[in-house]
Amino acid sequence: MMGSLINLILLLLRTAFSVLFFLAVKLRLTIPFIYILLLMTIFSKWSTDNEKLSIIILFSLVACSLLSWIFSLTRVINNKKNNKSIESYVQNQILVAKQLGIDLDNISFNEDGDMIYISTGEQVLECIE
Repeated sequence: MMGSLINLILLLLRTAFSVLFFLAVKLRLTIPFIYILLLMTIFSKWSTDNEKLSIIILFSLVACSLLSWIFSLTRVINNKKNNKSIESYVQNQILVAKQLGIDLDNISFNEDGDMIYISTGEQVLECIE
């Protein structure tokens, strides 16, 4: 009975630790998380002796993670803006191609959003204003 209770407690602790580490990785808090674990285990005496310094280091690590989040957020916003501009560019090319009577079954778009012929790879419309 006591052995199964200990096994259950160990299982719960291991599960909680793995969930915390998973969240730390997803939130880019792995380094602060490892730092806290080191402070609690290996450097416990040092952290109590230098409490102010250990807290400053921890907050600095978390601030770096926050900066990482901010940079990622701005990158996502810029990518969405670029995707919208490419989408409007492609839609404009399709509209002009329809007006010029170009068969849309024989065309494709490259990574820059330019309309090209499937068979030759040449650009269909050189410049659309």
